[in-house]
Amino acid sequence: MHADPKRWRVGLVGYGEVGRIVAEDLRAQGVAVAACDVKLDDERGHPLRTHAAAHGVELVASHAALAAGSDLVISAVTASQSVVVARACAPALRAGTFVLDVNSASPGAKIEAARLVDEAGGRYVEAAVMTSVPPYRIRVPTLLGGAHAAALAPALAALGFAGCRVGSERLGVASATKMCRSVMIKGLEAMVVESFTAARHCGVEDAVVASLRETFPGIDWERQAAYFFQRVIEHGRRRAEEMREVAQTVREAGLEPWSAAGSAERQAWVADLADRGAFGARGTPGFARSPDWRVEADRILADVQARHPPREGASPPHAPEPEGRTAMNRPTTGPFEKTPGWLDWYEAPSKPRFQVPPGAVDAHCHVFGPGAVFPYAPERKYTPCDAGKEALFALRDHLGFARNVIVQATCHGADNRALVDACLAAGGRARGVATVRRDVSDDELQRLHAAGVRGVRFNFVRRLVDFTPKDELMDIAARIAPLGWHVVVYFEAADLPELWDFFTALPTTVVVDHMGRPDVGKPVDGPEFERFVRFMEDYPNVWSKVSCPERLSLTGPRALHGEQHAYRDVVPFARRLVETFPDRVLWGTDWPHPNLKDHMPDDGLLVDFIPHIARTAELQRKLLVDNPMRLYWPEER
Repeated sequence: MHADPKRWRVGLVGYGEVGRIVAEDLRAQGVAVAACDVKLDDERGHPLRTHAAAHGVELVASHAALAAGSDLVISAVTASQSVVVARACAPALRAGTFVLDVNSASPGAKIEAARLVDEAGGRYVEAAVMTSVPPYRIRVPTLLGGAHAAALAPALAALGFAGCRVGSERLGVASATKMCRSVMIKGLEAMVVESFTAARHCGVEDAVVASLRETFPGIDWERQAAYFFQRVIEHGRRRAEEMREVAQTVREAGLEPWSAAGSAERQAWVADLADRGAFGARGTPGFARSPDWRVEADRILADVQARHPPREGASPPHAPEPEGRTAMNRPTTGPFEKTPGWLDWYEAPSKPRFQVPPGAVDAHCHVFGPGAVFPYAPERKYTPCDAGKEALFALRDHLGFARNVIVQATCHGADNRALVDACLAAGGRARGVATVRRDVSDDELQRLHAAGVRGVRFNFVRRLVDFTPKDELMDIAARIAPLGWHVVVYFEAADLPELWDFFTALPTTVVVDHMGRPDVGKPVDGPEFERFVRFMEDYPNVWSKVSCPERLSLTGPRALHGEQHAYRDVVPFARRLVETFPDRVLWGTDWPHPNLKDHMPDDGLLVDFIPHIARTAELQRKLLVDNPMRLYWPEER
C-alpha cells in the first residue's frame, strides 16, 4: 500500500447515487477508482456504465475481483447488504486493506461485518453518514468508528473526505448514533408524507401547516414538506431498508420499534407507488422534483383512489386498506360469509429475486372452495374467502415452482372434494394430504390415492379443530400405512411432551408442520427447541416443514414492500433444521395463509426467505426438489 493515499486504488461496492459522487470527486483528483454493482448485470446497468466510462471508472464483475485489487474498499450499498458485502469481499482482501462501510446498518450488523473483514486480514472501519450526501459530496459530515478508524482518518482527509472525524474506537457507537438520529429524521419524513397527504384528502392542509408553523416557527413547513416528499419518492426503498436496520437497533436496546418499523412501512409504501409510476417516469427531469408537496400528495391520493375506490354508500374521507393486506373484497361464494376481519391473500405478489431450482415443489399450500362448488364444513372454525385451484396454479407458475403439495384445510373438514379436484386438475403436478375419519372405506382410500393423496393430517391446534381421540387417529394411521402414506402433524411447541409418545408410536413417516411452532422469542439452543431437535435426532422417520415464518415471527420485519430479510427472528430456527437434517426438511408457501391476523405476506418475498435458511445450492435443492420428490413422487426417482 503506497504511503500517498492518492496513489491508492479505491474500490466502490455499489455504484448508486453515493458511489457515483465518490467516484466523481476521487477521479477529479486523479485517484484510481474501480466499482462493482449488481445492477450492472441487467438493463438497469446502462446509465451506470455510461457514467463510469465518462469518468474513467473501471467496472469489475465481482466483489472478489474488486477487493483483490483495492487498497481501500468503500461499501455503499443498501442497509441490509452490509454483512453480505463483507462476506463476499473478505476472502479476497489483501492483508491491511481498509474496508470503509458507509451503509446505514445496525450496530450488530456492523460488528458482524467487522469480524468477517478483520479475520480475513483486512481493516474494517464503520462510517455513519450524518446528513444527506449530495449537498456536501465527499465532504459530508461522517462519524468513523472501530479499532482502525484513527489509522484511516488521515488518509481520508488527504483524499478530500473533509467531514470525517473519529467518534469511537468501539464498534457500533457511530452506527448507533446514526440509527437513533434516523428514528427522528426518517421518521419525520414518513410522518410528514402521511400527515400532509391525509390532510390534503380531508381539505385541511392549510390549517395543519398553519398550526405547525405556529408551534415550530423556525421551520419553513412548505419548503420542508416539498423536500421530504422528494426524498421519500426518490429514495424510499433505500430509506425503508435503513429504517428496518434502525428498528433492529431499537430492538437491540430492548425496545419494541413501533415508530421505526412504521416509518419503514410508509417509506416502502411510497417506493411501491413510485415503482408503479404514480409520480411519473424515473429518470425524467420532473420526477420527485415538484416544489409544491401538494402535487405529489394529489398523485398519491389518485393512486389510492384508483386501487381502492370508495364502496357504494361510503362517505369521505376514505382511507386505503392497511399495507400488507389486500382490499377485503374477495368473494366467498355459496351460502357463506367470511369470518369478520378475514385477511384475503396478497394481490399481485412480487417476482422473487431468488430463483428456485428446476423441479422445485411448494410442499405446503391449500385450496378453499369455491364455496358454491365445494361447500365449507359445518364444523369449521372459520370461513375463508374462496381460493381455488386456478389461483393456486397461477401462483405456482409465477413463483417458479413446478409442483404443489396441497394440504386439506380444516375449513373443509373431512370432505376432500376440493383437494381431489385440484390434484386431478394439476395433471400429475400436485399431490395431496387429506383429512379422513376412522370409518373411511377402503374404496375411498384407494380413490384418494389414485387422485394423488399421499398422506393424512392430524391437527392438534385446539383453536382450529375439535379434539379427536388418539386411538381413532392411531387406527387411521394403521389404515393408511400399507398405502405408503405418511402422517402430517400440526401442534404447538408446548404440547410436544404430551404428544411425544403418540407421535413416536405412529407406524409411518411423520411430517411436522412449521417446525412444531417454536416460540422464536426464546433461544434457538434453549430447552424448548432443543426438545424438538432431539425429537428429530432420536426418530429418523420424523421430518419437518421449515415454513410459515409469517406465523412464527415476533419482530419481523414483514415480507412486504420489497423486504429481502423478512422474519429474521425465525431464520436461526429454520436454518438449524435445514443444516442438521438436510434430507428431512420441506418448504411451502402456506398459500392462501389462513387465519393470519395482522398482515398478509407477499408470496414472492416469502420465496426470498429460502436462501437465508438454506444457504447453499445443495441445501436448496434438497429442501425444494429432492426431499419432496422422495416423499410424494417416489416412483419418478
